[in-house]
Amino acid sequence: MKITHLKSYSKELEFEFYDFFLSSKPYDLDHIRSPHLRRQKIESLFSTYCKTSQVYTVEEDSKLKVAAFILEDTAIKCLAIS
Repeated sequence: MKITHLKSYSKELEFEFYDFFLSSKPYDLDHIRSPHLRRQKIESLFSTYCKTSQVYTVEEDSKLKVAAFILEDTAIKCLAIS
């Protein structure tokens, strides 16, 4: 298992984040009918999380398992990718 603190933008993580949100259909995105607007919202969320959080990833067998976005106020938002 490998834990990495990301210090710069990761296109791979952005793709995983996008796929996760499309497949999990969270309530705040599910009501958006337009695929274009949904994509914009997901990209905006990812950008906001990356700018305001410390980002860590957990990989196992070279596959992303978890992405954690840790905010200054110690609130943690985790995405279980696997």
